[in-house]
Amino acid sequence: MLKSSKIQGDASEKLFYNLCKRDKYEITKSTIEEDRYKHIDFFVEINNEILSLDVKSVKRLYGKYQDEKYYIEIKNNSGNPGWLYAPQLDVLCFETFENFKLYKRDEILKYISLKGMKNFKTMSRNKDKSLCILISREELNDLVFYTIYK
Repeated sequence: MLKSSKIQGDASEKLFYNLCKRDKYEITKSTIEEDRYKHIDFFVEINNEILSLDVKSVKRLYGKYQDEKYYIEIKNNSGNPGWLYAPQLDVLCFETFENFKLYKRDEILKYISLKGMKNFKTMSRNKDKSLCILISREELNDLVFYTIYK
């Protein structure tokens, strides 16, 4: 992971945590092992259910920060299954400029499977074995599970 991506990700996680505290949600940080191996950043109680959650910061596309497209990790840097396939991860939380959009991981996986992987633009980095697809935020509007406003 690039150093600037790590800094951006940490800042987004801190902001999300503080917003949850502001809005009186029960939130706890995951362990280092849960974060590293299960892709879980936090456990948050939403609608009387404790959910595991992975925060995704606003990403650059063609060198510019944007919030209209989401990177969905199919394969990680080592070529192993990416966070989309993390079985103990309940919710993907994507930062936008105005809020954090929460999606059930299994709903996004189901959507991608039904549409077919070949129908998405793929991206990979030259330096590793990662593979991501790009999905527009608009395309996933019907799958939004919850929104936390900045």
